[in-house]
Amino acid sequence: MRSGTLYFVLVVLGEVGFGLAQGADKLPRFEVASVKPSKPGNVVVSQGQTPGRLTLMGVPIQALIQYAFRAPRYQLSGGPKWLDSDKYDVAATMPANTVYATRRSMMQNLLQERFHLVAHREKKELPVYALRQSRNGPKFQVEKREMRDGDGRIGGGGPGRIGGIKVSAFDLAEVLSDYLDRPVLDETGIDGLFDFKLIWTPDETPRELNPAEQHPPADPNGASIVAAIEEQLGLRLVPQRGSIDMLVIDHVDRVPTEN
Repeated sequence: MRSGTLYFVLVVLGEVGFGLAQGADKLPRFEVASVKPSKPGNVVVSQGQTPGRLTLMGVPIQALIQYAFRAPRYQLSGGPKWLDSDKYDVAATMPANTVYATRRSMMQNLLQERFHLVAHREKKELPVYALRQSRNGPKFQVEKREMRDGDGRIGGGGPGRIGGIKVSAFDLAEVLSDYLDRPVLDETGIDGLFDFKLIWTPDETPRELNPAEQHPPADPNGASIVAAIEEQLGLRLVPQRGSIDMLVIDHVDRVPTEN
């Protein structure tokens, strides 16, 4: 399952498929950008929602690639072993009204210019789940509008508990893929944003929590995640095989250039 820090970065940055980057000279650029290896002990800190500024500390390249290409973890392949372990600090400025799609293109430019990222696309056949509406439709209200700063937040409340505020069906499918250990494809046809809460009984024994993150234990007699998705959200999972568009990392530098 995805680490909490990585997903924290993605949801704070904004939207979580992807397009292969164009040449860096054809992509929009941040006005000013600084990228440096993090100091030992730096923890993930994000100020990704400040208009005109992007400030990240202790972030792995994998998270930046996922954001830049809007690619879930299961769509990434290749790359060095340190891709999700080495951490970097990023500080960048841009026009205050820069939309998510342009921010992602700017991050693609930064990855190509500073880390000399080279990647390509290829198809791979995998077992997947299709996320679809159940017979009676979703059990949440959908707001038909584009995502804005402050939207798209998904978090956990302990074993077998997740919730989201103003998320898309794509975002929900993407986070469910981690809990189900296979890609979940959004085939709901839901166009807009919604809030949700999902509670289920995990199959695995929860790890021991530290005192700072105590949460209610999962109900041992509760529903499985598959049943909970249908009962609580009005959506269903259909197992099938699907052709997944993979992003294969061919090269990325470990030490970023200054400019």
